[in-house]
Amino acid sequence: MTRLVLDVPIAGLLCLGIFVSAGPAQSPCSNAETPGAISVGAPVGAVHAMLSIDPDGAGPLPSSLVVGGDHDQGNVARWQAASGWSALGAGFASPVSLLAAMPNGDIVAGVGIGPGIVAVGELHRWSGVAWTQLNASVAGTIFALHALPSGELVVGGSFTAIDGVPAANLAIWDGATWAEFGGGAAGRVTEFGTTATGELVVAGVFSSVGGVAAERIATWDGVTFSPLGGGLTGASPLSSPTVNGILTLPNGDLFVSGVFTFAGGTVVNGMARWDGSTWSSLGNGLSSITIYPASVTGAGLLPNGDIVTTGTAIGAPSWNGWAYRWTGTNWVDYAGIFGSIVHTVAPAPHGLVIGASDGIHEVSTSCVATAVPFGAACPSSGGANELAADSLPYAGGTFSMTATGLPQNALIAIDGGFAPFGPASLTSLGLPAAAPTCMLHITPEYFELGLPTAGQFVYQWTLPNDPVFAGAEIYFQLVVFEMNANFQLVETTSTNALQLTIGAF
Repeated sequence: MTRLVLDVPIAGLLCLGIFVSAGPAQSPCSNAETPGAISVGAPVGAVHAMLSIDPDGAGPLPSSLVVGGDHDQGNVARWQAASGWSALGAGFASPVSLLAAMPNGDIVAGVGIGPGIVAVGELHRWSGVAWTQLNASVAGTIFALHALPSGELVVGGSFTAIDGVPAANLAIWDGATWAEFGGGAAGRVTEFGTTATGELVVAGVFSSVGGVAAERIATWDGVTFSPLGGGLTGASPLSSPTVNGILTLPNGDLFVSGVFTFAGGTVVNGMARWDGSTWSSLGNGLSSITIYPASVTGAGLLPNGDIVTTGTAIGAPSWNGWAYRWTGTNWVDYAGIFGSIVHTVAPAPHGLVIGASDGIHEVSTSCVATAVPFGAACPSSGGANELAADSLPYAGGTFSMTATGLPQNALIAIDGGFAPFGPASLTSLGLPAAAPTCMLHITPEYFELGLPTAGQFVYQWTLPNDPVFAGAEIYFQLVVFEMNANFQLVETTSTNALQLTIGAF
């Protein structure tokens, strides 16, 4: 399919600015714990790991959330929008602390070595029907899992062997046997990630990996390890330097969080960005957070691409969980204080789900984005010209929509505006070769042109990163000009329309 990626057209941006400034003043957007669909029937008990699975990204297939912990749904359960929560088989008697998604959709769970014991010693794979155990023993503890595109599973931790096979803190499972991965690591491995180019990122508390000197973080290109700059150094009052979270940002940079002071010699205080060649800080890192000292436990991305890092404040009278958002210039409180230890974070439709020692906390914005279809789709030689939203329009994010059932040979007009219209037939509007039952449903203020591929067309729109646009309504519809082999107009048809409400965090 043809994928058209555009910033807001100049005319459209001007109109959007005028529209918003002419309207009522926008109220500030806030984030708070707001029980939603995920909270209904959620597991009761501690949550140690969460895994968001979306098999086709922004496509139409449903996403799901898998939660592991020490809870009442067999310690591992799955949420899907259409069916709610369900246990995965009989589950386990011991806590589930690690989760990974295999390329074919199977799930691997890291299970404790005994009832109530979180330390992972067993790995089990869910096929969709049943659990299969992958190892009989481990000489040590497993801290991290990562599925390779090849279908192999990489395991990191603090161990010397798996199933009797010598492996220094790094091992790989090919579906039948275990082996040491990449020459092992000189110290424990706590986290895996992936670069924008697909290289594996390995992090933890080590001074070398695969025989290559690397301070606590390195990449694997499929053959050898390479350090990332000067690595991560500097102990905190809490522990030796370690990494607890790795994110690949929308622009391809890596965001690394944990317990460390320096990244490549730059003061970062537990939160650092790697652009492929240089480390940089995000504000003052943990020093920006008023409840510092604290332990960073992980990080996630909001639907608009903003980073949220989570952790636990240390000190009397209790340990409190926190979440802070990076605005691009500074760290701000995301959702207040959680009265429990925060372990993990995962995306939710309008914010994030935070997993803690007391269960699930669903956090949403007060400025919710929506994408509502209206009007009838018009048939063409390709089928029904259906237009559907793939994502939600949040300020600072990228909205995506896909049209299907289009003619094989056509020119697409992507119409955008700020109000519905009519509807009025394309014939009455004077469009040439218009199908009599096809309607225009919006008032066009600007348009772009595109070409479908194999009867489909994807359009992406990057929204300004400014909360002033929250609450603004935008309308989209496609008009389809079908051509013959000689590029002569055969028929003009249209899709249904979408009404978008811009949200913000």
